[in-house]
Amino acid sequence: MPKRTNVFQKIIHLAQIHLAAGATVTESKLLTDFVTGTKREVDICIETSIAEHRVVVCIECRDHKRPADVGWVDAMKCKHERLPTHGLVLVSRNGFTPEASEVARINSIETLAFDQIDEANVARLFGTSGSLWAKGCTLTVTNVAIGVMESAGLPPERIDALPDNKLFTNDGTELGTVKELVDFTLHNRTMVEQLLRQADPNHKYCEVRWDIPPNSEGKRLCLEKIDPKCLRPIQYVLIKGPVTITVTRFNLRGGDLGRVQIAWGTGTFFDKNALLVATKDAEGKQKVTLTFGEGVPKGDLE
Repeated sequence: MPKRTNVFQKIIHLAQIHLAAGATVTESKLLTDFVTGTKREVDICIETSIAEHRVVVCIECRDHKRPADVGWVDAMKCKHERLPTHGLVLVSRNGFTPEASEVARINSIETLAFDQIDEANVARLFGTSGSLWAKGCTLTVTNVAIGVMESAGLPPERIDALPDNKLFTNDGTELGTVKELVDFTLHNRTMVEQLLRQADPNHKYCEVRWDIPPNSEGKRLCLEKIDPKCLRPIQYVLIKGPVTITVTRFNLRGGDLGRVQIAWGTGTFFDKNALLVATKDAEGKQKVTLTFGEGVPKGDLE
């Protein structure tokens, strides 16, 4: 059975990832029905451990224009009585009828309404413009130069490296290849943040330099030289290639979910559907997530 999602469910899912530190948050999780043995899909599943005991909290979302009625509450209660659910939360975009709220309360089911807020509140929450910008880049690596230090009677020099060149520590321990070093560098958070700060949409070519210090034990990363055979300590790695910089503006809408304020915007990022979700919890902590590509639904909340 294909997993189903919509923008409202995805917003709630990303907000829960922000809030549920240390827990595993899964969208469209399949759980086993105790009675039938079949798999039942729940919108959002939060799994954690308390005193070495597994705890499962499930969230079901309802994106309807009318308040959720008692029929939906009854259906969700019956569904989760046959699932390994320890806690059930029902989230309705447009609230609950009084009867639905009372039945949920009696059955220890938490209910949350998603109260949308106006643009002025969104602007005060996440910036005066009421929007956030996302910047990303794609770098096609065409050349990797490695600067090696003076060693073994050889002067310092810059070497054009090949992907399969091996890397060692100076005590001879093999660590991997140049390709693995490049992948690590381009996924290093500090390097990515530095690159994006300096990147401009007009840039067409990029050079990323990483000066590599010795590790905490004083060992240096080394490049193997075949003739004469020796290990050359690496001073820096320089990665070059054409680059494409993408900047997208996300106009924000907002809502309150309990004591959590949420803002979101949809758009296109690298020619893919994109959803940006920002949250501010009761303690004032803000987090932002951008997700795009496969699994992100088209459009916005209607």
